Amino acid sequence: MAPELPEGRDYTLLSGSATDPQVIRGLPNDRPTLIVMEGLTSYLDPTEGQAMISTLCTHFKTGEIVMDASSWLTRRIQRFFSLMWRTGSSVQWVRWGIDPKGLEELHQGLMLVEVQPLVTVKTVPRSKAGPALRVLMCILPLLPITRNAFCFCRYSY
Repeated sequence: MAPELPEGRDYTLLSGSATDPQVIRGLPNDRPTLIVMEGLTSYLDPTEGQAMISTLCTHFKTGEIVMDASSWLTRRIQRFFSLMWRTGSSVQWVRWGIDPKGLEELHQGLMLVEVQPLVTVKTVPRSKAGPALRVLMCILPLLPITRNAFCFCRYSY
């Protein structure tokens, strides 16, 4: 059960879909806004995700968006991930493969500030990675095609 947070001056608890334009438009937009989307974008249909980003950038006049993202490559190879075949899942969990720089085209003024790979030798605990995996984690961030397979993005708008 989630802890109860008291209503406060600087935040309001809401329920609703993050992709519902009515929910977004119901939020106050009178100051810079930080939008945090963790564990969301990969699960969205590309059209739905692009519309959400556009609505957020239009409604909130200025601020930042921070999010994790998966690339088109991750979307294509996800059927080979052991989690997929071990669970017998036929559902693709990466529905929206994002090009971090390409996302800027969704809204005039949206600008990529930072992109960081999430899978690196520094992010995989030593106890979980054998020598072969650690070598792979050193190589993946160096290759343009795999560098942002899973990444953290920060945008300003």
